Amino acid sequence: MKRDAPRLSFLILSEDSAPDACKPIEALVKRMLLLVDPVVQTQRIEFEPRSEEALLAMQGTNWKAEPNDFFYPKLVLLGRIIAAKLLEEEDAPGFERARTLDEDALIQAKEAALVRLLRLTPFWCIEAWLYQNTALVHRLCKQHCGAHLDQIKGWAADRGGLDEIPTPKTAICVGSKHNAELSQRQFPAEAVFAADKSFAAAVMALLDCPDLCAALARTWA
Repeated sequence: MKRDAPRLSFLILSEDSAPDACKPIEALVKRMLLLVDPVVQTQRIEFEPRSEEALLAMQGTNWKAEPNDFFYPKLVLLGRIIAAKLLEEEDAPGFERARTLDEDALIQAKEAALVRLLRLTPFWCIEAWLYQNTALVHRLCKQHCGAHLDQIKGWAADRGGLDEIPTPKTAICVGSKHNAELSQRQFPAEAVFAADKSFAAAVMALLDCPDLCAALARTWA
């Protein structure tokens, strides 16, 4: 194995169907992982591209389809894609072995695999996290209109307040066109975690996954 070969991989799924929608999520996840394991080597983590099937199933509210809905077959396919991902790693729970055992063992193997399905949920939309990069948001607002500078200063002073704002991306002029930059340029992950809101809850969900913590440790060497 090459020294910097991937030691683990993620498949990120999002309702946002834009081609680059997962880039900000990838950047945020890397910052979260550094909070979970401060010595993790993030260059040894791979983020897989979404397949066309997964993209269609997740788009909008398609993932909420009921059995008689038009998009339900795509949702079933999405379930298969997720299951294949959860079971592919070399240290995945012994699902194949459990299939030859009794029903209780099979249920335990399925439950162990589902621990790898991690839901990272900002309040309302991803901008609730990205706008925490208040220094950059402040500069961007100055470039756009300058009308929201006091509001942004308020968020910097009370980071928990951003989690209380419905549709934050419509609250100021910055919108979502700078999301990649906001996630990648000096994002204040430690300060956002300290606010103890939805970002902190997502980090703790990662920390509570034993398989993930073990996989992160594999990046050390």
